[in-house]
Amino acid sequence: MPDSQGLGPAIPRRRLGAALRELRQERKKNLGDVAKDLLISTSKLSRLEKGLSPARERDIRDLLNYYDQSGTELGQRMRRWAEEGRTEGWWHQNDAVPTITDRYLQYETAAIQIGAYVTHFVPSLLQTESYARALISALDTEDSQQVEELVKVRMSRKAVLTREDYPLSLDFIIDESTLHRVVGTSDVMRDQLEKLVEASLSPTVTLRILAFDAGPDPALLEGSFTIFQFRRPIDPDVVNIEGRITDRYIEGDQVEVYQKRLEGLKEKALTPGQSRDFITRLTEGL
Repeated sequence: MPDSQGLGPAIPRRRLGAALRELRQERKKNLGDVAKDLLISTSKLSRLEKGLSPARERDIRDLLNYYDQSGTELGQRMRRWAEEGRTEGWWHQNDAVPTITDRYLQYETAAIQIGAYVTHFVPSLLQTESYARALISALDTEDSQQVEELVKVRMSRKAVLTREDYPLSLDFIIDESTLHRVVGTSDVMRDQLEKLVEASLSPTVTLRILAFDAGPDPALLEGSFTIFQFRRPIDPDVVNIEGRITDRYIEGDQVEVYQKRLEGLKEKALTPGQSRDFITRLTEGL
């Protein structure tokens, strides 16, 4: 089970990376210059600056010496970030979790709010155990033991919704097609829809349905996307666009594009109250 209070390694790695990038740019050096001076690969340095890899003790020592930060206050913070960034997420204890999900789970664990437009299946954090089992069996693997391990991980992820400090808030827009796509049996779908109604009553969960009659929208061309927001302003938002083979992550100025798309979809979607009634009617139909 995950530590309900832990926020994972994503934030300290990103902070360390941003500090390294700023120090390099202040000295008007490119990645190749620094990598050559420190006898490391450019790709390794790039991953450190993007917060994608943990910094080993030797890495941070050499970098702080290179940038003359060993005895400074910033250097102390960077050492702490490096140490915190070397921790592993609770999901690493399970070998069944695919590598592609690691970065996503880091952001999910660290986020204070997630906004998303969902087009294919019920969002993972709101899935029932039976729905998750049927979905994973159909999409990921037929190995029954691996299915059960992945279901266990998916259920454990929900701890972020009820952690004592800064529970995660969800603001989801779910395409109507998601509610009609049968996963498992009718009983599985009925239970899942009832779970969505129940979740929509939580003060930390906002659900909106984008009904078929809402018409076309540019966001439909790209499909599902997720925006992670973090507690402190120094940790900028991140957008995830999920893919079958690999995910795309967007940071910087382009994040605003997806924020505007999400707001535009909210205007076309049913209100939270209308959405709850809409799901209830579908449930009664089953």
